[in-house]
Amino acid sequence: PLEGKDNKHCASGSCEFFLSCWMSSGLIEGACGNGFLYACCHRNTAKASDHHEVPQPLNYGPVQNDPRCGVSVKNQGAQRRIVGGDEAGFGSFPWQAYIRIGSSRCGGSLVNRFHVVTAGHCVARASARQVQVTLGDYVINSAVEPLPAYTFGVRKINVHPYFK
Repeated sequence: PLEGKDNKHCASGSCEFFLSCWMSSGLIEGACGNGFLYACCHRNTAKASDHHEVPQPLNYGPVQNDPRCGVSVKNQGAQRRIVGGDEAGFGSFPWQAYIRIGSSRCGGSLVNRFHVVTAGHCVARASARQVQVTLGDYVINSAVEPLPAYTFGVRKINVHPYFK
């Protein structure tokens, strides 16, 4: 939760960094705080079981795409390009994933709570044990970050059947 921020704009839950909420299976219920990267987060208060099963994705029915999804947040500090030598502002591309396979590095995009898509050549010869995915890392190899990054192991790699 945000320190020193009141949660009066949240009908339920607390105002916190959206990635922390999302990755801990919280339900995001709108923007709060300064409206940039913070959301009202509601967590299920049911007790977790002692065994650590990965929950199966819920079927929410037909998908209705939000036209703002996948569009970079426009703020004063954010750049619109991430390539060509221009530095991207913190939070400009929150779906960006940093993928490490041994000493190799690749980029990817977070497509939902459980899946990251990347180029086939990055993972075609790798085993899941070798791959780590980091989300929220603004400056690679820096201990000074605006917010903490999250690193995950990989359970399974699915390479497109037509990848050559």
